[in-house]
Amino acid sequence: MNLASLFAFNRQRVAAALPPGSLAIFHVTPTDNSVPFDYLTESPFGNDLYWLTGLQQVRAYLLLLPQHPDEHLREILFISTDEATNKLQIDHDTVSLNTGITNIRGYHEFQETVAQTVSFVSRIYLNQSSFLETGANDLPRWLKRQLPWQEYEFTDPVLARLQLTPSEAEVDLIRAAVNISQAGYHRVLACVRSSMTPRQLEAELLHVYWQYEGASWTMRTPATPLTTLRELIGRRSGYSEPGPAGELALLNAPASYYGYAGALTRTIPVSGHYSPRQRQVYEAVVRVQQALTNFIAVGKSYPAIRQYYVELLVAELLQLGVGSPEALQQQGAEYHIDQHCRPDQEWLTDLGGRSLSGFPNPLPAGTVLVTDIGIDLPVENIGVRLVNTLRVLPEGTENLTASIPSEASDLETLINQPSSLPPAQPALERVSVPSQLSQSSFRSPSLQPKRKSRWSQLLRYSYLLLLPLLLLDLGYSYVQHINVPHDGDMTAVVLPRAYMQPVLDDAFGLGALLRGELSIGPNRHFAHLALYTYLRNVPLALQHFTNPINSIYMACAIAKTLIQAGLIFILSFYISNTAKPISKAFLFAAIIITPFFQTAGYHDQMAIIDRSITYTIFYALPLAGLLVYFLPFYKLLFTDSHTPITIEWNFALPVLAVILALSGPLIPAAASMMSGSVLLYLCWKSFSSSPEIPFITRTKVAISSIPKAVLWQLTFFVFCCLYSLYIGTFNLENVDTISLTERYSKLGQGFWIELGQRAGFPLLLLCVIINLFIIRSMPRNKQTGRIIKAAQWLLILSALYILLLPLGGYREYRPYIIRRDSIMPVTLSLLYLIGTSTLYLINSIQARFKRVYLAALVGVIGFYSYTDQSNLKENNCEVDALRTIADSPEKIVHLESNCSVMNWGLMTDPNNSVEQAKMLHYWRITKEEKLYYQ
Repeated sequence: MNLASLFAFNRQRVAAALPPGSLAIFHVTPTDNSVPFDYLTESPFGNDLYWLTGLQQVRAYLLLLPQHPDEHLREILFISTDEATNKLQIDHDTVSLNTGITNIRGYHEFQETVAQTVSFVSRIYLNQSSFLETGANDLPRWLKRQLPWQEYEFTDPVLARLQLTPSEAEVDLIRAAVNISQAGYHRVLACVRSSMTPRQLEAELLHVYWQYEGASWTMRTPATPLTTLRELIGRRSGYSEPGPAGELALLNAPASYYGYAGALTRTIPVSGHYSPRQRQVYEAVVRVQQALTNFIAVGKSYPAIRQYYVELLVAELLQLGVGSPEALQQQGAEYHIDQHCRPDQEWLTDLGGRSLSGFPNPLPAGTVLVTDIGIDLPVENIGVRLVNTLRVLPEGTENLTASIPSEASDLETLINQPSSLPPAQPALERVSVPSQLSQSSFRSPSLQPKRKSRWSQLLRYSYLLLLPLLLLDLGYSYVQHINVPHDGDMTAVVLPRAYMQPVLDDAFGLGALLRGELSIGPNRHFAHLALYTYLRNVPLALQHFTNPINSIYMACAIAKTLIQAGLIFILSFYISNTAKPISKAFLFAAIIITPFFQTAGYHDQMAIIDRSITYTIFYALPLAGLLVYFLPFYKLLFTDSHTPITIEWNFALPVLAVILALSGPLIPAAASMMSGSVLLYLCWKSFSSSPEIPFITRTKVAISSIPKAVLWQLTFFVFCCLYSLYIGTFNLENVDTISLTERYSKLGQGFWIELGQRAGFPLLLLCVIINLFIIRSMPRNKQTGRIIKAAQWLLILSALYILLLPLGGYREYRPYIIRRDSIMPVTLSLLYLIGTSTLYLINSIQARFKRVYLAALVGVIGFYSYTDQSNLKENNCEVDALRTIADSPEKIVHLESNCSVMNWGLMTDPNNSVEQAKMLHYWRITKEEKLYYQ
């Protein structure tokens, strides 16, 4: 990867983070034209334009339009031109080669180009520095005048989030810069004397740094490599005076390598030795730095890190005799921190100098941050600072600047040993620096992370043990499913029964629409077709491996297990935002929700995979399809990646909408509510952002702001669902003998039965509420806001869904309206909420509470797992009865068993077993059709 490829990769990261219809504008325009040119090269992480293009021009713009249909217009770079001729000041090919951008235009074409993108833009991103401009350079004012209806947002939060986790290539550049800094620091330490001026030390540093192509000094001009304490606390500002003996000085002059550098500061004694008191203070700072480095880890949030930081510093200040416990109690810890330590906005930052106090999310893996620890005692004329650059990895925190000594004794040794002075012209091989900008050469062998022990490597991947646990649970579920007796509806659908044939023949319910014909489930064609096709073919295929009786049980168990696995996979994706089954977040999400799939235990209260294969195909399978349908919308609208809906999805979604709308009793209502709520949310988000615009205009803008693919796809789905609901009114099963008032009365009774008599569903709801309560009490950030908002929407929609259930009619087999099958969308919503909230708390809850929370989580998982114990001999009676029928020479077989046999109850009249007899013969269990009774 060369530098141009690195800049292109950074642009790709930004493009992926922007929502559809976005235009992002990046530029650097200092308000003071006297700012030196070198100001722009201080750090890529503090200069958006350089980080994205490598360009160091003051007057330049970069436009990113990631979703523009013309690929050539997705990246446009505007650079300075000659005022007289409007020709580019830098050759087009040179700029393109070094930035990776092919569309290079003159600075004067910027406004015209932006005006041409209006039809493709609904949201404009600007960096905050744009709002510091005035007069002719006032970009925000010009844009809002030209594009008044677009939303305006800052690019800074997007870049801050991306730059917090630099790419591997960027980290390797930082390592190379630290290697060069090591040579420079050794040279300075070897020649620093109280008689030397900062200018002389600067010459020594540059003598080392300028020998390497791409290397420079990261400090702005004017600046010095050494800053005395007096300068630091504002008592004196001598630039060229020698440092007095016995005084401490800050060595803050890390090298940069192609703009990349690690923050690096050491406090050294000008005389070569720390005084006893100076050593005390210095070692206190070192202890805080080391303890904080060990504490910082993936998943830790800024509030937790800062609390630990304050505790460490207060303890060290008391140990140094600064203040007293009484004064601490009276004035508070924050007072002492403000008086004697680094400012709150500076002690923990990213590489761009942005304080992590504005990033309360848990630290992701790959985070690179700067710890600036200091203790200042102005009365004693002692001040110590120690700055390191850390990289937070899953296996531990790596100190990228560890090669620069920080122990007091090591620094004294280097200062007092002239032999440590490198040669006047050190060979390049003395410092590990990439000779070419290739991906392999970015890596510095001398700075590879310390090799971990085999035990620590095993611990790092211990979470993979969850995978076999999940597979074992699925295996046990299969065993549970295969030992469940057959339901009484299966044969009627698979045969099919005479009055069920119309639903198979009329896929779209045209008989009900055009002629008003009544039939069983006219809006459930694809559910009937799925069960019919599956059970007429799969058992026969399985008979190549097992006997006919077992083949039916196996077919049912395989279908239930696959649907269960599919639902767990899809829900885990929604919860973890990753589809990698071996990722930690995915496995944790799966292990959290799996115990709530009850095959026994609380099955009758909260089952998702029903004991009945018919109900599983009619309820669970369409809901799994519904979750698949909403995947592209979820990835586009509710994740940080904002993945656009692909062409393949745009073709597949309408087909899936038709199939789902005609696939079962739950989908039309649940899907129309979900689709409508997504559209309503998007409208309201835009509508509420511009209160100053007139109502009607604001409404039009809000509707037009919805991405077209989302609007048309979801509108079509709602139409399909409404059509399904209409033809569903021609269902023969609808019972009108019970009034709507009576149905709502029964709903109340059913609500009490569902929540008040067994612990399964109430405990799940209670766990969700407790998690949400804990999250609301934590510092608010983007992720907690997203969880709380999702909970609000899902709980409101769940309540509305339950209130609308009586409008769907009454079924005698569902006497209280509410039952496990009718509230399955609510159950799945709760599983999503318990998964997302629990996964967030596992990563973010404070360490002192984490053990308690994890213990409670294990207890809940264990409770549901323990209760889900099946009678694995439950279908033995039915199996024996089927064998009796198969072996009997009689055409009408009398069964002594008192269990149901492919029926909802005992078969007392042999004439009622005609359908079962036909299917037993079709499945090759009997050689001829045989009736039976009990």
